[in-house]
Amino acid sequence: MRFLLIPLLLCSCTSLPAIVDLPGGGFVRARTPEIAERFAEQLLEYEPNVIRVLGTENTRNPILFVRGTREDGGPDGSVRGWTSIHPTSIHLKEDADGVALYHELVHWHAVGPWDRLSLGIEEGMATLIAHELENERRGITILPPEPELAERVLTLDPTTWKGERSEDKYAAAAWVYAAIGQEKLWELACRAEEQGLASIPRDWIQLPPLEEITVRHMDMRTSGTASYLTLGE
Repeated sequence: MRFLLIPLLLCSCTSLPAIVDLPGGGFVRARTPEIAERFAEQLLEYEPNVIRVLGTENTRNPILFVRGTREDGGPDGSVRGWTSIHPTSIHLKEDADGVALYHELVHWHAVGPWDRLSLGIEEGMATLIAHELENERRGITILPPEPELAERVLTLDPTTWKGERSEDKYAAAAWVYAAIGQEKLWELACRAEEQGLASIPRDWIQLPPLEEITVRHMDMRTSGTASYLTLGE
């Protein structure tokens, strides 16, 4: 697919001079036209898969900025990507893989009742769905986290989330999300929305025993409007 490439000459945009307008609205900006086109093609391919699994769709047109590499460091360090609050834009590194793009697209389209999830649970949802979609239904085994970390995943806010060790928190968040299940989380999120609550109360959530979980495949059947994960025995 070919896209409309617009060179940007404004001083504030010189670091990302290439912009690709997406067919349905929104755009991708990057250092070169080739990078912008590559990420635009990926975004258009991946986005319908995320919408199908979540059962929700952000009405905002996606805006994706691709800047630097993980080795560059900078204000966001070595992270592969991040999505702004509300959300208003997605940010990825040039060497980000498909899992990273899927992860950020989950954040982008997790709207409506999903807004009632704690940050930790949403990170777990984005992590596991991204790996499932990118790895085409291969089994994923998740080791249980420490009890204290599993509990913190349920209540972490953006400030405390940043303070957790990266290698621990994403695995713990994925375990919590898989253990509760997307169907149950959707039910709780809808209930919280109906009651006018900003988030799912902690006492509504019951964590199962901390045991190893194998997610064997993504079950694309729907319950209500949300797809959910089938866990292995």
